[in-house]
Amino acid sequence: MTFSQYLTLIKSPETTPDVAILWDFAPYPSIGQTLWRTWSTSAVGLSNFARYSNPEVDRLLSEGRAATDPAAACKSFEEAQKLILADRPTLIIAFPEIIEVYDKTVAELPYSPVSAVFDLSLMTLAK
Repeated sequence: MTFSQYLTLIKSPETTPDVAILWDFAPYPSIGQTLWRTWSTSAVGLSNFARYSNPEVDRLLSEGRAATDPAAACKSFEEAQKLILADRPTLIIAFPEIIEVYDKTVAELPYSPVSAVFDLSLMTLAK
């Protein structure tokens, strides 16, 4: 099935598949945007594939996205993540393995918490 066909399916609870795509987004510089598009009620039928809805999580995500102080935003996002984890809205049944092979002249590739994509632009020479 194409991705556009999949997006049509998730618009309705009756047609949302029991098994969903998890990695469909670009890495964002802030976790807030990723959390919002994955877990906010307003993203149900768009990018919240689990159809997860928790008013307190919505409040914390909105609060964090509106915060101008990075520490306050981080606190809101951490609290939202704790609630999401406690609710256990998804069960990840498969995760792609990424194997990296390089010699000692290439520095280790940095880990990205929001993307499992191999990004060649992150390659640097070892010191």
